[in-house]
Amino acid sequence: MENLQKIAMLIDADNTQLAKLEAVIQEVNTLGRIVVKRAYGNWKKDNLKRWESEIKRLAIKPEQQFDYVTGKNATDMAMVIDTIELLHQSIYDGFVLVASDSDYTPLAIHLREQGVYVVGVGEKKTPEAFRKSCDEYLYLFPSLQSSPASRARAKRAKSRLPRMRPSPRPRTSTRSTSCSARPGINTRTTTATPSSATRVSSSSAPSPTLTPAPTAIPSSPP
Repeated sequence: MENLQKIAMLIDADNTQLAKLEAVIQEVNTLGRIVVKRAYGNWKKDNLKRWESEIKRLAIKPEQQFDYVTGKNATDMAMVIDTIELLHQSIYDGFVLVASDSDYTPLAIHLREQGVYVVGVGEKKTPEAFRKSCDEYLYLFPSLQSSPASRARAKRAKSRLPRMRPSPRPRTSTRSTSCSARPGINTRTTTATPSSATRVSSSSAPSPTLTPAPTAIPSSPP
């Protein structure tokens, strides 16, 4: 599907490759307008410290989620809760789940049951159940690999681009003007390329001879 009006993109930072994040956004932009971009994670972790600069550059809203138990994160649960809340607003027609965790399978199934378009983004090791629960799935590794549907969209978008025509060459003028800077004297010299037509100045043309009209003489009375 393409031309979605409002897309919500939710990112699980704990299992997403940061280097591919911008490519993911560019690919999702071919579907329609992204109005929500959120990334979930415990930003105090060392492995997420590099996310700060990219989150700011890509205008993604960070959502902090602390780990309640050592060795297990609560990021996926926070992301699921926010997704359901956005769904109940009934203003989004597309959801993008950037994650490779099979725990998101029930979420993707529920979204599709509500009639919205679901796109998953993750690694090739993503379980088949999660991939099949999405309308479309994009792979991150080794590089972003779009589905045949997204490749067809990009091809159609490229064919709709207007063709650029070369701009006309500027016309060169042979006319030059120089003005003197002496005070009180305004001297202007103009040089122009002679044209094929010859113009005759009124000062050089011979003056016409004027013949006075004859004066009528009144006849004398007899």
